[in-house]
Amino acid sequence: MKKKLFHYRMSGLDGIYLTDGFDVVTSHRGEGIVFHDLPGLHRAIGRHLVKNRKKLLGKEIRFLRKDMDRTQAELAQLLSVTGQQVARWEKGQSAMPGAADAMMRLLYAEHIGEPMKPSTVLRVIDGSPPRTPKREVFTAARGWHAAKAA
Repeated sequence: MKKKLFHYRMSGLDGIYLTDGFDVVTSHRGEGIVFHDLPGLHRAIGRHLVKNRKKLLGKEIRFLRKDMDRTQAELAQLLSVTGQQVARWEKGQSAMPGAADAMMRLLYAEHIGEPMKPSTVLRVIDGSPPRTPKREVFTAARGWHAAKAA
């Protein structure tokens, strides 16, 4: 029997599912979920976004920024834009330009200790329009990483 996927909504991203790496627990307050190595899960999601997404969408920008523990103003300063511009990107009111998208990926990769070459980043973003996120499945087997879609 195939194990049911857990829809991980707490990331703020659409379509993130987990195969394992969590336990359902019951307390006097009811049922809850305990995640194994939550920082590792967030690094795996972030790594997947910066290495595989064609253009970062608003929710993905917000996820990466928050995982780097940066405010909109701090990220804006790093990208030489205003905090309001970062807010517009995160709300999906405007698209993040290619140079800012590339810099965001480089900053995140450095943040998780996996620096990327600028040429690699440019091949990933390649000017393609953003696309609706599909289901992304992650597993904790041998450390959090993206799994093949179920």
